[in-house]
Amino acid sequence: RPSVRVGAVEVLPWRGGVGGVRAKARRAAGEAASALLVCERTAAVKAVLVGLFSGADARENAGKEPSVRDLLDRGLARIDRELGDQVTLQAELKATLGGIYSRMGLYPQAMALQEQALATLDTDAERRALAASTQLDLAIKVRSNGDAKRARLLLDQAIMRMQALPDVPVSTFVHALYMRAFVGINEH
Repeated sequence: RPSVRVGAVEVLPWRGGVGGVRAKARRAAGEAASALLVCERTAAVKAVLVGLFSGADARENAGKEPSVRDLLDRGLARIDRELGDQVTLQAELKATLGGIYSRMGLYPQAMALQEQALATLDTDAERRALAASTQLDLAIKVRSNGDAKRARLLLDQAIMRMQALPDVPVSTFVHALYMRAFVGINEH
């Protein structure tokens, strides 16, 4: 019987080692899948950007130089057309284009894109920080267009989102609080 105990004692470390190897293998597989997803997303963004600027080719524009707005509109159409199955990436790019449209003073287009992005980002737990910053940007645009009541609501929601996140940059949170105070003071 002593030999049986020795055999069982020898098996325990081996079984623990197999479990550890399995856990490491699962972790490595998860990391590989995550890296593959990042590569796919990067390739998709690159394709959209290359397509966006290939629209500047004079041969494709009957010798005319397209405007920045033309290029952005084409890029948006391409995002809708080519990334329909990658809704989160599509939302991220729309949020970014919304910011660009806003900088160009095209607020209705900017707000529409950010609202579309926000609707999608709301459903993705991994994109909560982007949803919060997109909502903050949208609130600022809504306020700039004179709708203080809706801006206040959006800001309140963005602040609540940020409070629920573990690592929101302090500057972003302070900016949201400042905008909420600004809207509240100037609302009446």
